[in-house]
Amino acid sequence: MTLLTGQNLRTVLAEARRLGCAVNYNSAGEWAVSHPTWPRRVRVSGHRRDAPRSLTCLLARLQKARQRA
Repeated sequence: MTLLTGQNLRTVLAEARRLGCAVNYNSAGEWAVSHPTWPRRVRVSGHRRDAPRSLTCLLARLQKARQRA
């Protein structure tokens, strides 16, 4: 799966789970995505329908690392 900015947030969150990320929804209406190899978590507004660049870049890096291994 090729990740691009502006992609459907639901699809990107599903891909994050598949790559081993922890995906949590908090009471403020935000999605928090974290991975053990990434030092900080990415927070995304739950009201958005598209995925922000920071999240798609993180997942693209994780996909590349998985392909190398």
